[in-house]
Amino acid sequence: MSVITPPVDASDTLYLVDGSGFIFRAYYGLRASMTAKDGTPTNAVYGFTRLLLNLLRDRDPGFVAVAFDPSGPVFRNEIYPEYKANRKEPPEDMRPQFALCRAAVKALGIPVLLQEGYEADDMIGTLAARWTQSERPCVIVTADKDMMQLVTPTITMWDGKDKTTDAEGVMERFGVEPARVIDVLGLAGDSSDNIPGVPGIGEKTASKYLQTYADMDTLLEAAAAGKVKGKRGESLAEFADQARLSRVLATIKTDATIDYTEDDLRRTPPDEEELAKFLRAMNFRTFLKEFNLEHKAARQIDKSNYALVQTEADFEAVLRKIRRAGRMSIDLKTTGVDTRTSQLIGVALAWHPGDAVYVPVAHANKDGAREGVEQLDEAWVLKRLKPLIENPDFPKISQNVKLEWQVLQKRGIDYRGAQYDTLLSGYLMDPNRTDFGLAALSTDLLGHKMIDLQEVVGKKGGEADFAAVELEPAMQFAAEDADVALRLAMMMAPELTKAGLDPLNTDLELALAPVIGRMELIGVKIDSDLLLERSADYAVRI
Repeated sequence: MSVITPPVDASDTLYLVDGSGFIFRAYYGLRASMTAKDGTPTNAVYGFTRLLLNLLRDRDPGFVAVAFDPSGPVFRNEIYPEYKANRKEPPEDMRPQFALCRAAVKALGIPVLLQEGYEADDMIGTLAARWTQSERPCVIVTADKDMMQLVTPTITMWDGKDKTTDAEGVMERFGVEPARVIDVLGLAGDSSDNIPGVPGIGEKTASKYLQTYADMDTLLEAAAAGKVKGKRGESLAEFADQARLSRVLATIKTDATIDYTEDDLRRTPPDEEELAKFLRAMNFRTFLKEFNLEHKAARQIDKSNYALVQTEADFEAVLRKIRRAGRMSIDLKTTGVDTRTSQLIGVALAWHPGDAVYVPVAHANKDGAREGVEQLDEAWVLKRLKPLIENPDFPKISQNVKLEWQVLQKRGIDYRGAQYDTLLSGYLMDPNRTDFGLAALSTDLLGHKMIDLQEVVGKKGGEADFAAVELEPAMQFAAEDADVALRLAMMMAPELTKAGLDPLNTDLELALAPVIGRMELIGVKIDSDLLLERSADYAVRI
Protein backbone atom coordinates (compact mmCIF):
# COMPACT_ATOMS: atom_id res chain seq x y z
CA MET A 1 0.00 0.00 0.00
CA SER A 2 1.43 3.36 -1.01
CA VAL A 3 1.79 5.98 1.69
CA ILE A 4 0.87 9.58 0.93
CA THR A 5 3.88 11.76 1.62
CA PRO A 6 3.08 14.54 4.10
CA PRO A 7 3.49 18.15 2.97
CA VAL A 8 5.69 20.64 4.78
CA ASP A 9 2.80 21.66 7.02
CA ALA A 10 1.91 18.44 8.88
CA SER A 11 -1.19 20.06 10.41
CA ASP A 12 -3.16 19.93 7.15
CA THR A 13 -6.53 18.27 7.47
CA LEU A 14 -8.06 16.10 4.78
CA TYR A 15 -11.85 16.25 4.36
CA LEU A 16 -13.43 13.20 2.75
CA VAL A 17 -17.11 13.58 1.86
CA ASP A 18 -19.52 10.65 1.58
CA GLY A 19 -21.07 11.90 -1.64
CA SER A 20 -23.42 8.97 -2.21
CA GLY A 21 -24.87 9.20 1.27
CA PHE A 22 -25.39 12.92 1.11
CA ILE A 23 -27.22 12.77 -2.23
CA PHE A 24 -29.94 10.64 -0.61
CA ARG A 25 -29.95 12.85 2.46
CA ALA A 26 -30.34 15.95 0.30
CA TYR A 27 -33.05 14.39 -1.86
CA TYR A 28 -35.29 13.36 1.04
CA GLY A 29 -34.44 16.43 3.10
CA LEU A 30 -35.52 18.91 0.43
CA ARG A 31 -38.68 17.79 -1.34
CA ALA A 32 -39.42 21.19 -2.87
CA SER A 33 -40.08 21.28 -6.60
CA MET A 34 -36.88 22.54 -8.21
CA THR A 35 -35.78 22.14 -11.80
CA ALA A 36 -32.88 23.09 -14.04
CA LYS A 37 -33.41 25.08 -17.23
CA ASP A 38 -34.11 21.87 -19.15
CA GLY A 39 -36.69 20.69 -16.62
CA THR A 40 -34.43 18.17 -14.85
CA PRO A 41 -35.25 17.89 -11.10
CA THR A 42 -32.56 19.51 -8.94
CA ASN A 43 -33.71 19.38 -5.30
CA ALA A 44 -31.02 16.83 -4.40
CA VAL A 45 -28.39 18.76 -6.35
CA TYR A 46 -29.33 21.93 -4.49
CA GLY A 47 -29.10 20.33 -1.03
CA PHE A 48 -25.89 18.55 -1.97
CA THR A 49 -24.33 21.73 -3.35
CA ARG A 50 -25.33 23.60 -0.19
CA LEU A 51 -23.37 21.08 1.89
CA LEU A 52 -20.28 21.51 -0.28
CA LEU A 53 -20.49 25.30 -0.29
CA ASN A 54 -20.85 25.36 3.50
CA LEU A 55 -17.84 23.08 3.79
CA LEU A 56 -15.70 25.28 1.55
CA ARG A 57 -16.81 28.47 3.26
CA ASP A 58 -16.69 27.34 6.89
CA ARG A 59 -13.71 24.96 6.84
CA ASP A 60 -11.73 26.24 3.83
CA PRO A 61 -9.95 22.88 3.39
CA GLY A 62 -6.73 22.62 1.45
CA PHE A 63 -7.28 18.91 0.88
CA VAL A 64 -10.75 17.58 0.14
CA ALA A 65 -12.47 14.99 -2.02
CA VAL A 66 -15.96 13.61 -2.52
CA ALA A 67 -16.44 9.86 -2.90
CA PHE A 68 -19.25 8.25 -4.90
CA ASP A 69 -20.50 4.70 -5.30
CA PRO A 70 -19.99 3.11 -8.73
CA SER A 71 -23.00 2.15 -10.81
CA GLY A 72 -21.97 -1.52 -11.07
CA PRO A 73 -21.33 -4.32 -8.56
CA VAL A 74 -18.60 -4.11 -5.91
CA PHE A 75 -16.34 -6.74 -4.37
CA ARG A 76 -18.92 -7.48 -1.65
CA ASN A 77 -21.30 -8.81 -4.31
CA GLU A 78 -18.71 -11.48 -5.13
CA ILE A 79 -18.60 -12.52 -1.48
CA TYR A 80 -22.37 -12.36 -0.98
CA PRO A 81 -24.51 -11.97 -4.16
CA GLU A 82 -27.50 -10.85 -2.09
CA TYR A 83 -25.60 -7.81 -0.80
CA LYS A 84 -27.93 -4.80 -1.20
CA ALA A 85 -30.22 -6.97 -3.34
CA ASN A 86 -33.21 -5.60 -1.45
CA ARG A 87 -32.45 -2.03 -2.50
CA LYS A 88 -35.20 -0.44 -4.55
CA GLU A 89 -34.37 1.60 -7.61
CA PRO A 90 -33.98 5.30 -6.78
CA PRO A 91 -37.07 7.43 -7.43
CA GLU A 92 -37.48 8.46 -11.05
CA ASP A 93 -36.83 12.14 -10.34
CA MET A 94 -33.68 11.30 -8.40
CA ARG A 95 -31.84 9.28 -11.02
CA PRO A 96 -30.64 12.13 -13.25
CA GLN A 97 -29.38 14.02 -10.20
CA PHE A 98 -26.47 11.67 -9.42
CA ALA A 99 -24.48 12.83 -12.45
CA LEU A 100 -25.39 16.45 -11.72
CA CYS A 101 -24.06 16.12 -8.17
CA ARG A 102 -20.76 14.86 -9.54
CA ALA A 103 -20.76 17.81 -11.94
CA ALA A 104 -21.31 20.14 -8.98
CA VAL A 105 -18.23 18.72 -7.25
CA LYS A 106 -16.07 19.27 -10.32
CA ALA A 107 -17.45 22.78 -10.87
CA LEU A 108 -16.41 23.67 -7.32
CA GLY A 109 -12.84 22.51 -7.92
CA ILE A 110 -13.16 19.50 -5.62
CA PRO A 111 -11.66 16.12 -6.61
CA VAL A 112 -14.12 13.30 -7.33
CA LEU A 113 -13.39 9.80 -6.01
CA LEU A 114 -15.04 7.06 -8.05
CA GLN A 115 -13.65 3.61 -8.81
CA GLU A 116 -15.32 0.48 -10.07
CA GLY A 117 -15.48 -2.36 -7.58
CA TYR A 118 -15.31 -0.19 -4.46
CA GLU A 119 -17.95 1.72 -2.59
CA ALA A 120 -17.48 5.30 -1.48
CA ASP A 121 -16.92 4.02 2.08
CA ASP A 122 -13.94 1.93 1.00
CA MET A 123 -12.23 4.78 -0.80
CA ILE A 124 -12.81 7.04 2.19
CA GLY A 125 -11.52 4.39 4.61
CA THR A 126 -8.40 3.71 2.56
CA LEU A 127 -7.47 7.34 1.97
CA ALA A 128 -8.17 8.27 5.59
CA ALA A 129 -5.86 5.48 6.74
CA ARG A 130 -3.09 6.54 4.37
CA TRP A 131 -3.39 10.19 5.29
CA THR A 132 -3.25 9.63 9.04
CA GLN A 133 -0.16 7.41 8.88
CA SER A 134 1.76 10.67 9.15
CA GLU A 135 -0.38 11.78 12.12
CA ARG A 136 -2.26 14.35 10.06
CA PRO A 137 -5.95 14.75 10.93
CA CYS A 138 -8.72 13.59 8.66
CA VAL A 139 -12.41 14.52 8.87
CA ILE A 140 -14.96 12.18 7.27
CA VAL A 141 -18.02 14.18 6.30
CA THR A 142 -20.93 11.77 6.64
CA ALA A 143 -24.03 10.92 8.64
CA ASP A 144 -23.53 7.17 8.17
CA LYS A 145 -23.16 5.38 11.50
CA ASP A 146 -21.24 2.53 9.83
CA MET A 147 -18.35 4.95 9.26
CA MET A 148 -17.84 5.14 13.02
CA GLN A 149 -15.63 2.07 12.74
CA LEU A 150 -13.02 4.32 11.10
CA VAL A 151 -12.74 6.79 13.98
CA THR A 152 -9.28 7.03 15.55
CA PRO A 153 -7.41 9.72 17.50
CA THR A 154 -6.68 11.39 14.13
CA ILE A 155 -9.90 10.52 12.25
CA THR A 156 -13.17 12.15 13.26
CA MET A 157 -16.62 12.32 11.70
CA TRP A 158 -18.65 15.43 10.95
CA ASP A 159 -22.26 15.37 9.79
CA GLY A 160 -21.84 18.51 7.69
CA LYS A 161 -23.86 20.58 10.15
CA ASP A 162 -23.10 20.81 13.85
CA LYS A 163 -22.24 17.32 15.08
CA THR A 164 -18.69 15.97 15.33
CA THR A 165 -18.07 12.39 16.43
CA ASP A 166 -14.86 11.17 18.06
CA ALA A 167 -14.12 7.94 19.93
CA GLU A 168 -16.22 9.09 22.89
CA GLY A 169 -19.12 9.75 20.54
CA VAL A 170 -18.80 6.25 19.12
CA MET A 171 -18.98 4.81 22.64
CA GLU A 172 -22.16 6.79 23.25
CA ARG A 173 -23.72 5.51 20.02
CA PHE A 174 -22.67 1.85 20.02
CA GLY A 175 -21.53 1.19 23.57
CA VAL A 176 -18.17 -0.06 22.25
CA GLU A 177 -14.99 1.57 20.99
CA PRO A 178 -14.63 2.20 17.22
CA ALA A 179 -12.56 -0.91 16.54
CA ARG A 180 -15.43 -3.13 17.72
CA VAL A 181 -18.21 -1.41 15.76
CA ILE A 182 -17.80 -4.03 13.02
CA ASP A 183 -18.55 -6.71 15.64
CA VAL A 184 -21.81 -4.97 16.51
CA LEU A 185 -22.70 -4.68 12.82
CA GLY A 186 -21.75 -8.31 12.19
CA LEU A 187 -24.06 -9.52 14.94
CA ALA A 188 -26.95 -7.12 14.29
CA GLY A 189 -26.69 -7.01 10.50
CA ASP A 190 -28.02 -4.14 8.42
CA SER A 191 -31.40 -4.46 6.74
CA SER A 192 -30.76 -1.48 4.45
CA ASP A 193 -27.72 -3.24 2.93
CA ASN A 194 -29.26 -6.72 3.21
CA ILE A 195 -26.52 -7.84 5.62
CA PRO A 196 -28.19 -10.72 7.52
CA GLY A 197 -26.44 -10.71 10.91
CA VAL A 198 -27.84 -13.07 13.57
CA PRO A 199 -31.63 -13.44 13.84
CA GLY A 200 -32.94 -11.99 17.07
CA ILE A 201 -29.84 -9.88 17.72
CA GLY A 202 -30.13 -6.12 17.41
CA GLU A 203 -27.56 -3.39 17.99
CA LYS A 204 -28.41 -2.94 21.68
CA THR A 205 -28.21 -6.67 22.37
CA ALA A 206 -24.97 -6.99 20.40
CA SER A 207 -23.47 -4.09 22.34
CA LYS A 208 -24.51 -5.65 25.63
CA TYR A 209 -22.84 -8.95 24.75
CA LEU A 210 -19.68 -7.19 23.63
CA GLN A 211 -19.42 -5.41 26.94
CA THR A 212 -19.09 -8.88 28.48
CA TYR A 213 -17.05 -10.61 25.78
CA ALA A 214 -13.87 -9.19 24.29
CA ASP A 215 -15.03 -9.47 20.70
CA MET A 216 -17.48 -11.26 18.41
CA ASP A 217 -15.27 -14.31 17.95
CA THR A 218 -15.04 -14.83 21.72
CA LEU A 219 -18.81 -14.46 21.99
CA LEU A 220 -19.45 -16.98 19.20
CA GLU A 221 -17.04 -19.48 20.76
CA ALA A 222 -18.89 -19.13 24.06
CA ALA A 223 -22.23 -19.65 22.31
CA ALA A 224 -20.89 -22.75 20.54
CA ALA A 225 -19.83 -24.12 23.93
CA GLY A 226 -23.32 -23.56 25.32
CA LYS A 227 -22.21 -20.77 27.66
CA VAL A 228 -24.64 -18.20 26.24
CA LYS A 229 -28.06 -19.24 27.51
CA GLY A 230 -31.49 -18.93 25.97
CA LYS A 231 -32.77 -18.63 22.41
CA ARG A 232 -30.26 -15.93 21.60
CA GLY A 233 -27.42 -18.21 22.60
CA GLU A 234 -28.82 -20.90 20.33
CA SER A 235 -29.17 -18.41 17.50
CA LEU A 236 -25.58 -17.22 17.96
CA ALA A 237 -24.33 -20.79 17.76
CA GLU A 238 -26.48 -21.64 14.75
CA PHE A 239 -25.69 -18.53 12.74
CA ALA A 240 -22.05 -18.04 13.71
CA ASP A 241 -20.80 -18.30 10.13
CA GLN A 242 -23.45 -15.85 9.01
CA ALA A 243 -22.29 -13.42 11.68
CA ARG A 244 -18.69 -13.70 10.48
CA LEU A 245 -19.80 -13.14 6.89
CA SER A 246 -21.84 -10.15 7.96
CA ARG A 247 -18.83 -8.67 9.72
CA VAL A 248 -16.79 -8.97 6.53
CA LEU A 249 -19.54 -7.26 4.55
CA ALA A 250 -19.83 -4.47 7.13
CA THR A 251 -16.09 -3.86 7.37
CA ILE A 252 -14.95 -0.80 5.45
CA LYS A 253 -11.71 -1.40 3.62
CA THR A 254 -8.69 0.60 4.63
CA ASP A 255 -6.33 -1.05 2.15
CA ALA A 256 -8.21 -0.90 -1.13
CA THR A 257 -6.10 -0.92 -4.30
CA ILE A 258 -6.93 2.60 -5.41
CA ASP A 259 -4.48 5.03 -6.95
CA TYR A 260 -5.08 8.50 -5.56
CA THR A 261 -2.10 10.67 -4.73
CA GLU A 262 -1.83 13.68 -2.49
CA ASP A 263 -2.09 15.97 -5.50
CA ASP A 264 -5.36 14.25 -6.42
CA LEU A 265 -6.77 15.31 -3.06
CA ARG A 266 -5.62 18.90 -3.25
CA ARG A 267 -8.39 21.44 -3.63
CA THR A 268 -7.98 23.73 -6.62
CA PRO A 269 -9.71 27.07 -7.18
CA PRO A 270 -12.80 26.62 -9.34
CA ASP A 271 -13.03 28.15 -12.75
CA GLU A 272 -15.46 30.96 -11.95
CA GLU A 273 -16.85 31.04 -15.46
CA GLU A 274 -17.55 27.30 -15.43
CA LEU A 275 -18.96 27.43 -11.90
CA ALA A 276 -21.24 30.33 -12.80
CA LYS A 277 -22.31 28.48 -15.94
CA PHE A 278 -23.19 25.37 -13.90
CA LEU A 279 -25.08 27.32 -11.25
CA ARG A 280 -27.02 29.22 -13.91
CA ALA A 281 -27.89 25.97 -15.69
CA MET A 282 -29.21 24.61 -12.37
CA ASN A 283 -31.14 27.83 -11.70
CA PHE A 284 -29.25 28.20 -8.40
CA ARG A 285 -29.42 31.99 -8.29
CA THR A 286 -29.04 31.99 -4.49
CA PHE A 287 -25.58 30.45 -4.82
CA LEU A 288 -24.64 32.84 -7.62
CA LYS A 289 -25.37 35.78 -5.33
CA GLU A 290 -23.77 34.13 -2.32
CA PHE A 291 -20.45 33.74 -4.10
CA ASN A 292 -20.64 36.98 -6.08
CA LEU A 293 -20.97 35.11 -9.36
CA GLU A 294 -24.39 36.38 -10.42
CA HIS A 295 -22.83 38.69 -12.98
CA LYS A 296 -20.01 36.40 -13.99
CA ALA A 297 -20.68 36.33 -17.69
CA ALA A 298 -19.44 33.87 -20.24
CA ARG A 299 -19.38 36.70 -22.76
CA GLN A 300 -20.41 40.29 -23.38
CA ILE A 301 -22.59 41.14 -26.35
CA ASP A 302 -21.26 43.39 -29.11
CA LYS A 303 -22.66 46.93 -28.75
CA SER A 304 -20.52 48.61 -31.38
CA ASN A 305 -23.49 49.14 -33.73
CA TYR A 306 -25.72 50.82 -31.16
CA ALA A 307 -26.71 54.30 -32.32
CA LEU A 308 -28.54 57.41 -31.22
CA VAL A 309 -31.27 58.62 -33.59
CA GLN A 310 -31.75 62.41 -33.44
CA THR A 311 -32.94 63.35 -36.93
CA GLU A 312 -35.98 62.43 -38.98
CA ALA A 313 -33.79 61.22 -41.82
CA ASP A 314 -31.91 58.82 -39.53
CA PHE A 315 -35.19 57.56 -38.12
CA GLU A 316 -36.59 56.90 -41.58
CA ALA A 317 -33.41 54.96 -42.39
CA VAL A 318 -33.95 52.83 -39.27
CA LEU A 319 -37.55 52.11 -40.28
CA ARG A 320 -36.34 50.88 -43.67
CA LYS A 321 -33.88 48.50 -41.98
CA ILE A 322 -36.61 47.23 -39.67
CA ARG A 323 -38.98 46.54 -42.57
CA ARG A 324 -36.24 44.62 -44.41
CA ALA A 325 -35.50 42.60 -41.28
CA GLY A 326 -39.18 41.67 -40.98
CA ARG A 327 -39.29 42.01 -37.20
CA MET A 328 -38.82 44.53 -34.44
CA SER A 329 -37.93 44.55 -30.75
CA ILE A 330 -39.40 47.60 -29.04
CA ASP A 331 -38.70 48.97 -25.57
CA LEU A 332 -40.39 52.16 -24.36
CA LYS A 333 -38.67 54.28 -21.72
CA THR A 334 -41.14 56.08 -19.44
CA THR A 335 -41.07 58.06 -16.21
CA GLY A 336 -42.65 55.20 -14.24
CA VAL A 337 -44.55 51.92 -14.29
CA ASP A 338 -47.94 53.57 -13.73
CA THR A 339 -48.85 53.79 -17.39
CA ARG A 340 -51.92 55.93 -16.66
CA THR A 341 -49.75 58.90 -15.70
CA SER A 342 -46.21 58.16 -16.91
CA GLN A 343 -44.58 60.19 -19.66
CA LEU A 344 -42.70 58.76 -22.64
CA ILE A 345 -38.97 59.56 -22.58
CA GLY A 346 -37.72 57.61 -25.56
CA VAL A 347 -38.06 54.55 -27.79
CA ALA A 348 -35.47 51.78 -28.18
CA LEU A 349 -35.61 49.54 -31.25
CA ALA A 350 -33.65 46.49 -32.41
CA TRP A 351 -34.00 44.32 -35.52
CA HIS A 352 -30.87 42.11 -35.59
CA PRO A 353 -28.60 41.07 -32.69
CA GLY A 354 -26.32 44.04 -32.11
CA ASP A 355 -28.33 46.35 -34.38
CA ALA A 356 -30.20 48.64 -32.00
CA VAL A 357 -30.98 52.34 -31.64
CA TYR A 358 -32.42 54.73 -29.13
CA VAL A 359 -34.77 57.55 -30.15
CA PRO A 360 -35.01 60.21 -27.41
CA VAL A 361 -38.19 62.31 -27.32
CA ALA A 362 -38.33 63.91 -23.87
CA HIS A 363 -34.83 64.24 -22.42
CA ALA A 364 -33.85 67.41 -20.60
CA ASN A 365 -30.63 69.30 -20.01
CA LYS A 366 -28.99 69.88 -16.62
CA ASP A 367 -31.41 72.71 -15.91
CA GLY A 368 -34.40 70.50 -16.56
CA ALA A 369 -35.28 72.14 -19.88
CA ARG A 370 -35.73 70.26 -23.17
CA GLU A 371 -34.52 73.19 -25.23
CA GLY A 372 -31.09 72.57 -26.66
CA VAL A 373 -31.43 68.75 -26.45
CA GLU A 374 -31.31 67.37 -29.98
CA GLN A 375 -34.15 64.87 -30.13
CA LEU A 376 -37.27 64.04 -32.11
CA ASP A 377 -40.88 64.98 -31.53
CA GLU A 378 -42.84 62.26 -29.71
CA ALA A 379 -45.99 62.65 -31.83
CA TRP A 380 -44.01 62.44 -35.07
CA VAL A 381 -42.06 59.34 -33.95
CA LEU A 382 -45.21 57.51 -32.84
CA LYS A 383 -47.00 58.44 -36.06
CA ARG A 384 -44.20 56.92 -38.14
CA LEU A 385 -44.10 53.81 -35.93
CA LYS A 386 -47.86 53.31 -35.78
CA PRO A 387 -48.27 51.32 -39.02
CA LEU A 388 -45.65 48.80 -37.93
CA ILE A 389 -46.92 48.55 -34.35
CA GLU A 390 -50.54 48.08 -35.40
CA ASN A 391 -49.73 45.56 -38.15
CA PRO A 392 -50.72 42.14 -36.73
CA ASP A 393 -48.60 40.38 -39.36
CA PHE A 394 -45.38 42.21 -38.49
CA PRO A 395 -43.68 40.25 -35.62
CA LYS A 396 -42.77 42.25 -32.56
CA ILE A 397 -40.87 41.45 -29.38
CA SER A 398 -40.91 43.14 -25.99
CA GLN A 399 -40.09 42.51 -22.37
CA ASN A 400 -43.55 42.91 -20.83
CA VAL A 401 -45.90 43.38 -23.78
CA LYS A 402 -48.75 44.37 -21.45
CA LEU A 403 -46.83 47.42 -20.22
CA GLU A 404 -45.89 48.49 -23.74
CA TRP A 405 -49.48 47.95 -24.90
CA GLN A 406 -50.74 50.24 -22.14
CA VAL A 407 -48.24 53.02 -22.91
CA LEU A 408 -49.11 52.94 -26.60
CA GLN A 409 -52.86 52.58 -25.99
CA LYS A 410 -52.84 55.82 -24.00
CA ARG A 411 -51.33 57.47 -27.09
CA GLY A 412 -53.87 56.13 -29.56
CA ILE A 413 -51.84 53.18 -30.85
CA ASP A 414 -52.98 49.54 -30.67
CA TYR A 415 -49.97 47.25 -30.13
CA ARG A 416 -50.73 44.15 -32.23
CA GLY A 417 -48.64 41.31 -33.64
CA ALA A 418 -46.62 40.54 -30.49
CA GLN A 419 -44.69 37.35 -31.23
CA TYR A 420 -42.70 37.00 -28.01
CA ASP A 421 -42.80 38.59 -24.59
CA THR A 422 -39.52 37.58 -22.96
CA LEU A 423 -41.06 37.93 -19.51
CA LEU A 424 -43.88 35.53 -20.38
CA SER A 425 -41.59 33.22 -22.35
CA GLY A 426 -39.25 33.05 -19.35
CA TYR A 427 -42.18 31.95 -17.22
CA LEU A 428 -43.30 29.33 -19.71
CA MET A 429 -39.79 27.90 -19.92
CA ASP A 430 -39.29 27.81 -16.15
CA PRO A 431 -42.25 28.60 -13.87
CA ASN A 432 -40.02 27.97 -10.83
CA ARG A 433 -37.97 31.08 -11.49
CA THR A 434 -38.36 33.90 -9.02
CA ASP A 435 -37.02 36.70 -11.22
CA PHE A 436 -38.31 37.19 -14.76
CA GLY A 437 -36.70 40.59 -15.21
CA LEU A 438 -34.73 41.28 -18.36
CA ALA A 439 -31.42 41.55 -16.47
CA ALA A 440 -31.92 38.23 -14.68
CA LEU A 441 -32.92 36.45 -17.89
CA SER A 442 -29.91 37.93 -19.67
CA THR A 443 -27.51 36.80 -16.97
CA ASP A 444 -28.96 33.31 -16.71
CA LEU A 445 -29.72 32.55 -20.36
CA LEU A 446 -27.26 34.68 -22.33
CA GLY A 447 -24.46 34.90 -19.79
CA HIS A 448 -24.48 38.67 -20.24
CA LYS A 449 -24.56 41.27 -17.46
CA MET A 450 -26.66 44.22 -18.47
CA ILE A 451 -26.17 47.85 -17.49
CA ASP A 452 -28.05 48.51 -14.25
CA LEU A 453 -30.46 51.46 -14.14
CA GLN A 454 -28.64 52.85 -11.10
CA GLU A 455 -25.45 53.00 -13.14
CA VAL A 456 -27.01 55.68 -15.35
CA VAL A 457 -29.39 57.50 -12.99
CA GLY A 458 -27.41 57.22 -9.76
CA LYS A 459 -27.89 55.03 -6.69
CA LYS A 460 -30.92 56.96 -5.46
CA GLY A 461 -32.41 57.55 -8.88
CA GLY A 462 -35.43 55.91 -10.46
CA GLU A 463 -37.13 55.61 -13.83
CA ALA A 464 -38.32 59.21 -13.70
CA ASP A 465 -34.70 60.36 -13.51
CA PHE A 466 -33.87 58.71 -16.83
CA ALA A 467 -35.08 61.83 -18.64
CA ALA A 468 -32.15 63.76 -17.12
CA VAL A 469 -29.52 61.25 -18.28
CA GLU A 470 -27.20 62.43 -21.04
CA LEU A 471 -28.11 60.97 -24.41
CA GLU A 472 -25.02 58.81 -25.01
CA PRO A 473 -25.26 56.73 -21.79
CA ALA A 474 -29.05 56.73 -22.15
CA MET A 475 -28.63 55.23 -25.61
CA GLN A 476 -26.26 52.52 -24.37
CA PHE A 477 -28.74 51.54 -21.64
CA ALA A 478 -31.93 51.66 -23.71
CA ALA A 479 -30.57 50.08 -26.89
CA GLU A 480 -29.20 47.20 -24.83
CA ASP A 481 -32.70 46.52 -23.48
CA ALA A 482 -34.16 46.18 -26.97
CA ASP A 483 -31.18 44.15 -28.19
CA VAL A 484 -31.22 41.73 -25.26
CA ALA A 485 -34.98 41.19 -25.58
CA LEU A 486 -34.44 40.30 -29.24
CA ARG A 487 -31.58 37.92 -28.44
CA LEU A 488 -33.57 36.25 -25.69
CA ALA A 489 -36.56 35.76 -27.97
CA MET A 490 -34.34 34.17 -30.61
CA MET A 491 -32.91 31.81 -27.99
CA MET A 492 -36.28 31.03 -26.39
CA ALA A 493 -38.20 30.43 -29.64
CA PRO A 494 -36.83 26.95 -30.45
CA GLU A 495 -37.06 25.93 -26.79
CA LEU A 496 -40.74 26.87 -26.65
CA THR A 497 -41.39 24.99 -29.90
CA LYS A 498 -39.48 21.95 -28.67
CA ALA A 499 -41.51 21.90 -25.46
CA GLY A 500 -44.79 22.26 -27.39
CA LEU A 501 -45.51 25.62 -25.74
CA ASP A 502 -46.11 27.72 -28.86
CA PRO A 503 -49.94 27.49 -28.64
CA LEU A 504 -49.85 28.41 -24.95
CA ASN A 505 -47.56 31.33 -25.71
CA THR A 506 -49.59 32.67 -28.64
CA ASP A 507 -53.19 31.74 -27.86
CA LEU A 508 -53.19 32.33 -24.12
CA GLU A 509 -50.34 34.37 -22.69
CA LEU A 510 -49.88 36.92 -25.47
CA ALA A 511 -53.61 37.02 -26.24
CA LEU A 512 -54.37 37.89 -22.61
CA ALA A 513 -51.79 40.69 -22.38
CA PRO A 514 -54.04 43.40 -23.89
CA VAL A 515 -57.06 42.07 -22.00
CA ILE A 516 -55.30 42.41 -18.66
CA GLY A 517 -53.73 45.66 -19.80
CA ARG A 518 -57.15 47.14 -20.55
CA MET A 519 -58.52 45.96 -17.17
CA GLU A 520 -55.65 47.67 -15.39
CA LEU A 521 -56.15 50.91 -17.31
CA ILE A 522 -59.93 51.28 -17.04
CA GLY A 523 -60.86 48.78 -14.32
CA VAL A 524 -63.87 46.45 -14.39
CA LYS A 525 -67.55 47.22 -14.08
CA ILE A 526 -69.15 46.59 -10.70
CA ASP A 527 -72.68 46.73 -9.33
CA SER A 528 -72.20 49.24 -6.51
CA ASP A 529 -75.77 48.82 -5.21
CA LEU A 530 -75.32 45.07 -4.91
CA LEU A 531 -71.99 45.51 -3.14
CA LEU A 532 -73.55 47.90 -0.61
CA GLU A 533 -76.34 45.40 -0.02
CA ARG A 534 -73.87 42.57 0.53
CA SER A 535 -71.77 44.76 2.81
CA ALA A 536 -74.78 45.47 5.04
CA ASP A 537 -75.69 41.78 5.09
CA TYR A 538 -72.16 40.72 6.10
CA ALA A 539 -72.08 43.39 8.82
CA VAL A 540 -75.20 41.86 10.36
CA ARG A 541 -73.77 38.34 10.15
CA ILE A 542 -70.51 39.40 11.81
